[in-house]
Amino acid sequence: MVRCVVFDFDGTLVDSNGIKRQGFFDVAGEFENGVEIMERTLAREDAGDRYRTCQLFAEAIGQEGLSAELAERYTRQCEEMIERAPEIKGAGAALEGLQALGLSLYINSATPQEPLREVVERRGMSTMFRDVLGSPLSKSDHLRAIMEAEGLTENEVLMVGDGEPDRAAALDIGCPFVGITNTGNAFEQTPSIVIEDLNDLLSHVETLKTGSGVPH
Repeated sequence: MVRCVVFDFDGTLVDSNGIKRQGFFDVAGEFENGVEIMERTLAREDAGDRYRTCQLFAEAIGQEGLSAELAERYTRQCEEMIERAPEIKGAGAALEGLQALGLSLYINSATPQEPLREVVERRGMSTMFRDVLGSPLSKSDHLRAIMEAEGLTENEVLMVGDGEPDRAAALDIGCPFVGITNTGNAFEQTPSIVIEDLNDLLSHVETLKTGSGVPH
């Protein structure tokens, strides 16, 4: 029986995946061949989060000392744009409906935690969630912490997300998962439950509240 729903943020609650990717190119665009260099940087397996990406980019252009400034510029620009980005269809109604059912709600994102919390606060969403969690801890670590804080088993926590890291974290913990489809999806395995937006989430939660399976 699901008692807690945990959401990824970008691409799951807010239509912001494109904003975050474009932000890297906007920051890089002022440097000679910056866009091409950033494209190669983002393709690296060790690109990591925004801080690591900006570090690698700064090294590639021979200006290592700019790494922190570039990351700050990227963060500031993205925050401003994500604050105004549209929600994923049905997000507001889904959150209100889940709260009405008495479920605990969390955000579990790979975005650095403090910038994420600032964006959630500016969008007026912070009161909807018990906590807003981001990097450097992993999504699996956060799911474990949520289970401990809420006193729940894995079958009582539902993860909702639009990417493979979300599905993988749910699989790691053994909790059910609902996948959101979009053009940037790269699920290694198609989730058992897939929805186009959050308009249909409540019906799936109701099913999971009474079911015993653990779909991934």
